[in-house]
Amino acid sequence: MYNNFLGEKPPCLSRNPKPMEIMDWISEMEMVFESYNYSDKQKTVFTVRQLKTGVLSWWKLLADTMPQGEALKISWEAFMEQLKMQYCSKIDQINLNNEFKNLKKGKMSIDDYATAITEKMKLFPYLVPTELTKIEKFANGLPSDFGLTVKMESTLKATIRATKNVETLLKQKGLERNECGKPGHYDNECTLKKKVCYGCNEEGHLLRDCPMKKEAARPNVPPKPKARAFQMTLEATKDAADVASVANSYLLAIALGISSST
Repeated sequence: MYNNFLGEKPPCLSRNPKPMEIMDWISEMEMVFESYNYSDKQKTVFTVRQLKTGVLSWWKLLADTMPQGEALKISWEAFMEQLKMQYCSKIDQINLNNEFKNLKKGKMSIDDYATAITEKMKLFPYLVPTELTKIEKFANGLPSDFGLTVKMESTLKATIRATKNVETLLKQKGLERNECGKPGHYDNECTLKKKVCYGCNEEGHLLRDCPMKKEAARPNVPPKPKARAFQMTLEATKDAADVASVANSYLLAIALGISSST
């Protein structure tokens, strides 16, 4: 029987696992046990052999608190409770429970959403005890785009398949949910994806990079004269000053001549 157990490639548990890792590991082990009719004692004995460094040390300490040989006689349910008490507190379980209740598709693909929700369904089977409640939970996490048609299937697998068909149809029509996550438009209308400027309404850039905005912000300063032109202006001024000086001297000489003759 142990060879059959190993043939299912059961997962190991080691080091210091997080609460979600504990819940996932338990879920995977229970799937392994579904393959064959294992007794409670076999489940515990086989499971203990999958414990490695860290978790194995915890198990040995727990076994030391019991009479010799009694640890391997506890039921699978009792083993799980001890494991949860050590690595997954009541608060952790409540938080995981709330995560499952609030799980939505969001920006995930249908494949990713289906994987996430089915894994958590295994952790909290009492929340979705029937196929109908599983379908209801899955459908309630979908955007309104998918409509009520996905709820008309009789199994969760058929519901997921129908939802993937709707997702493909929405993508073909360009009506899948927009990347920005804001309501009121679809992906093919999303201005953030197209990079539409709200200043000039042109595509290809955003408002912060708008060339018209940069042009308007530039101060209206007259251009500075070139150095050569400034030099010519100085030379012209100097020449004019020299001419004026010669003219003044000439007029002064004439004036003095007239004055001496009289």
